[in-house]
Amino acid sequence: MLAPEAISNILPAHIIAKTTPSVQDGISEEIEKVHRTYGCELVMQAGTILRLPQVVTITGQNILNRFFYRYKFIAYCVLWNNLDFNV
Repeated sequence: MLAPEAISNILPAHIIAKTTPSVQDGISEEIEKVHRTYGCELVMQAGTILRLPQVVTITGQNILNRFFYRYKFIAYCVLWNNLDFNV
């Protein structure tokens, strides 16, 4: 039998996205999407500058998204105040 934390790792993304800690804190899904997209763009730019293989950059984006499925943007995102929320 799988442990509860293992089960939560295999849930489809559309189910997890509705229950992220940021959404539970009242941040809209649109704003969360803006932050995730911006973070992925930063990872892509860093990978390009460092001339990393594309698979490494994509893995970095995947890790970023998985991290923020578990933790709040406000607690860990140093760029929180630098983004425009008028989406």
